[in-house]
Amino acid sequence: MARPSSPPASGTTEGTLSEAVVYASRSRRCDLGYLREIYRRADGKLGYRCPGEPVAEYVRKGGRIEATRGRKCICNGLLAAAALGLSRADGPEAAIVTSGNDLRGVAHLLDGGQAGYVAADVIAYLTGQARQERADV
Repeated sequence: MARPSSPPASGTTEGTLSEAVVYASRSRRCDLGYLREIYRRADGKLGYRCPGEPVAEYVRKGGRIEATRGRKCICNGLLAAAALGLSRADGPEAAIVTSGNDLRGVAHLLDGGQAGYVAADVIAYLTGQARQERADV
C-alpha cells in the first residue's frame, strides 16, 4: 500500500500508521530524535535511544526489548500529520494519529455522546472553560 503524502482527512485513520499494513511498510528508524531518551553508555558518556528505532540498536544501547513492542515513530508521524513529513526513497512518511498516554481527556471530550471533538473543545477542557455545544461534531 502506498503511503499518503498528506495528512489524513479529519476523523479517519485511513493511510496512517494506525493501519497494520501501513505500519509494516515503514522501516523502523529514529532519525529526528526529538523524543529520544538519555542513557549512560558503558564508557560513562551520555547516549540517546528511542524505542521506535531498530530493535537491535535499541537493545544494544541497553534498552529492554519489551519497550519496543508496538512502538511507532512519533516524531516523523506527527510531522507527517501536520503536512511536514519527510520524503523517503520508499515514499513519504505516513502520519500518525495519537491521543497520547492519557485517554481520560479524550473520554471527557466525548462524554456527552459526541462522535468527535475539535481543537476548541481541547482548549476549553485544558483551561477549565465550558464546552460549546455544536451540531457539526
